Amino acid sequence: MEKEISEQTSDKGGRRVLRFGVMCEEQGLTDWQARCIEDLLKVDGVEVALLIMRDGQPSAPPPAPPRRPGGKRLLWRVYRRFILDRSSQAARLVPWPTWQQDVAVSRVRVEPVGRFGERFAPESVADIRSHNLDFLLRFGFGILKGEVLEAARYGIWSFHHGDPASYRGMPPGFWEIHDGNPVTGAVLQRLTERLDAGVVLHAGHFQTRHASYVRSRDDLLFGTGEWPARICKEILSGNDAALHADPIRDEGPIKYEPGDRAMLTFLWRQARAWVANQVRFTFFQQQWTVGILPAPVHEVALAPPGAEARQVQWLPEPRGRFLADPFAVEMADRSGLLILAEDFDWNQNIGRVSAVRIAGGKASEPRLAPSLPYHLSYPYLVRHADRLYCIPESSQSGRVELHLLDEEGLDWNLEAILIEGRHLLDSTVFQHDGRWWLLATDADDGANLKLRGWFADDLHGPWQEHALNPLKTDVRSARPAGRPFVHEGALYRPAQDCSRVYGGGVAINRVTALSPTSFEEETVRTILPDPRWPYRDGFHTICGEGESTIIDACRNAFSLRGAVNEILRKARSFVRR
Repeated sequence: MEKEISEQTSDKGGRRVLRFGVMCEEQGLTDWQARCIEDLLKVDGVEVALLIMRDGQPSAPPPAPPRRPGGKRLLWRVYRRFILDRSSQAARLVPWPTWQQDVAVSRVRVEPVGRFGERFAPESVADIRSHNLDFLLRFGFGILKGEVLEAARYGIWSFHHGDPASYRGMPPGFWEIHDGNPVTGAVLQRLTERLDAGVVLHAGHFQTRHASYVRSRDDLLFGTGEWPARICKEILSGNDAALHADPIRDEGPIKYEPGDRAMLTFLWRQARAWVANQVRFTFFQQQWTVGILPAPVHEVALAPPGAEARQVQWLPEPRGRFLADPFAVEMADRSGLLILAEDFDWNQNIGRVSAVRIAGGKASEPRLAPSLPYHLSYPYLVRHADRLYCIPESSQSGRVELHLLDEEGLDWNLEAILIEGRHLLDSTVFQHDGRWWLLATDADDGANLKLRGWFADDLHGPWQEHALNPLKTDVRSARPAGRPFVHEGALYRPAQDCSRVYGGGVAINRVTALSPTSFEEETVRTILPDPRWPYRDGFHTICGEGESTIIDACRNAFSLRGAVNEILRKARSFVRR
């Protein structure tokens, strides 16, 4: 059978083409499923060739809930019908896409296996095989067994919305809120005979939205939709190793639809989180400042936990403003450090860039650089060919800009637009293995969630998008948090850990593969703000320069003016609606 399957991949004009089938129920596709297929069809060399539906038989019955006190599910059924089904965008049924009109349909006969499993009839498996498919994308059917698992070259790909080590079963993303888990996991797997023990093709972690299950679940469903397209890009680039890895062996407990007692706990915790969010975002604001540590970045970033309690020189807080996102370079005359940082004005609600000079252990007053007509932050500094460049975050402009910076007068001169038409956040540019790399997240698909990459032969471009975007999906370690550094031959990339709160900590990732067709990294340490710091509520940037390391940290400060402004903003929004 292996020889037969290995010959299935199509070739059109010398170009490899991946053909896939969609397994779904008669009622059609939901919004997130339709978008997932749209992402697949955007990949050059991928086409949908078959739609697989039942021949009119009813679906297999769902697993029976465990018998336990309080196991009735009235509250869940009411919540699902009147809140979840009406409010969830991801789960709404959409009209059949236009591609369906030109795709063959296979009506399959399904036979029960045990209490909950399903096996395709031999003639149905033979029909699927006749279409020479590379993979099947499962959006329907029950727990599949038998030969259908090998009816396509790369098997059946199926989503599991939950970390299979902890949350097997259903509903997706529910029990994480019930249990107070800050993150919700998900995997795309190649199915095997063993339940929830497939071959993991891609995995990610999302922030649990404790105040809104609808939003948390929609983030989860929409956020995983790009993963099959990413795997196809890997295969087309010649890398299909993930498809042949060993299956996982997870023994996490199986979760079922919640009983009334669990629903009461869930509703209470959701309401409590909503109230806490309203209080925090209305009456408190993150007051950031910049700190300087007298040690090279690898000693700070890779030190054992607790070492960051060493003495930090904190810059004074400017009244009505804060400094954050610091980047440093040695001044041209080698007399000290030039630090550029976001300078956010609470009254004007806009960020600009200020410079601070450190010489002889003393810091100058922040000096504003000439303003640009949009919000600026994360003023990333690059010294190249004896010239100093700044690449500030300017996502409001919809582009990434390269500015030549006069470090004496702090004048900006736009030299190049590196990327146009994307609202990229915290663009981080560096050289590695003879290429320039740009890593960032995109405000349009989750500011803190998905890392994307570009590369170029020259700093000024042209820049080419990485074949595997998004490179990773992980709220704990995606969004850049400072300048990458090399230590003992290894490349390390700082990233924000936003799993509990925005800017909650910094994850240090060791990059183990970075090329135009590959990307892999592993988190070696997560640094949280030290409780002995005066700024202990957040930490989201680290930048090394010589024998110094520059960081930022924040404290949650009560603000009556901020509360009034936020209440007025909400009132105006309510009136507009």
